[in-house]
Parts: sequence; C-alpha cells; structure tokens
Amino acid sequence: ALGLLRLTLETGDLKGAEAMAQGLLASAGSDPEALNSLGVLSMAAGRGEEALRYFKEALALNPAYAGAYYNIAGLYQSSGEMGLAESYYKKTVEIEPFNADALNNLAIIRDISGDETGAIELFRRAENVPGGFYKASYNLGGLYYRKKMYVEAMAEYARVLQLYPGHQQAKARTAEIKRLLNETDGK
Repeated sequence: ALGLLRLTLETGDLKGAEAMAQGLLASAGSDPEALNSLGVLSMAAGRGEEALRYFKEALALNPAYAGAYYNIAGLYQSSGEMGLAESYYKKTVEIEPFNADALNNLAIIRDISGDETGAIELFRRAENVPGGFYKASYNLGGLYYRKKMYVEAMAEYARVLQLYPGHQQAKARTAEIKRLLNETDGK
C-alpha cells in the first residue's frame, strides 16, 4: 500500500494520494510514511502549519525518519528560515550521509550565508554521491562563476552536461564562459 501511495504521489495525483494516505492512517493506525506523505501533500497545497504537524507526528513515531527531517528543512527553507532549515538538513545528513538533495540544499544555505568554503565542501560531497548529482555540480559552477573562477566553473558545467546532456542552463553558461574567456584572451 505504501508503494502505491509513493507512486500516486510521484505521478502528481495529489487528491488520490491524499485519499490513499488518509485511508492508510485509518486502517493501519499511525504510520510515519503515510504521515510524511500527508505532510508533503499539505506543503504542496500551501498549508505549511498542517504539513509541519504531519512531519513532526511522523518523527514522533520514528525519530530516525530522514524524509521527515528533509521535508521540514524544505518547509523552513521555502519560508526563508534558513537557520532552522540548516539544522534540519544537518539532521537529515546525520541519518543519511549520502542524501545528495540534503547535501546540495545545505550547501546552498552555506553559500547564501557567505560560507563559500563550507558550500564548496558540501557541493563536492553531493557530487560524489554514487550515480552523480548534476544539481550540485550546477550550483557549484554558479558559485565559481560568481567568483569569476571561470575555468573551475567550466569544469563543473562540463560535469553537469556529462550527467545530464540536455541541461540547457549549463549549455548556455558554458557558451557564455567561453565567450568571456575569448574576450580575456584577445586583450
């Protein structure tokens, strides 16, 4: 039943997923994954306080449920509460050290706060998750680009294109950097 709930949620059938999650809770009692799914649905519907309640109920049942920590972090990040988001992403990574999304989002928060060294370290960790993680490479490329470290940025965008050949923003940024480097060489 939980597998079907996940699939229904992933396909975007929010009403069907919500009905399924409510049914699971009614028939099986409290289930952390069903509560987390209801939190995700509430968050998608813009009901942040309700979502937070569901996520915290899931954690009360399973304090090691990384998905609920991750979702709470995302909720706080989207509302601009970066300190709280950072602490929940850290908890996610404590439980799941190879959670590339959590590492990437934690790196973004570090970058925003001005901790470029910490951001680079976390982006690198996210990049090195088995299977590769193009978002971290793209974001790290952006950090290098802002610092005018164009060679390093190009290397990151090349990695993005290796992992995700159709990534239009990485293609555009690569072309822009090539143009900038040609202008610099021509002077």
